[in-house]
Amino acid sequence: MPEVAKASGRKQARNQAPSAPASAAAASSAPAGKQPSGWTPSEQEVAVVAYELYERRGRVQGHDREDWLQAERIVRARAAQKAS
Repeated sequence: MPEVAKASGRKQARNQAPSAPASAAAASSAPAGKQPSGWTPSEQEVAVVAYELYERRGRVQGHDREDWLQAERIVRARAAQKAS
């Protein structure tokens, strides 16, 4: 089971293989598209992407909320791409 650390009330997964392509940041600007009503990304999916963003920044602390929100946008954009 992966080690999980809490940062500002959000869980962040550690020791997991990156799941985001190098262009994950570019996906954050993509429109959300159509998703099933009531669909929300899982906390685990968002945590993995948020941790990758944190690592890309050089593990500079203090951007956890920003990383989390961007990770949610990335996960939603990926789901929209799969749905279309």
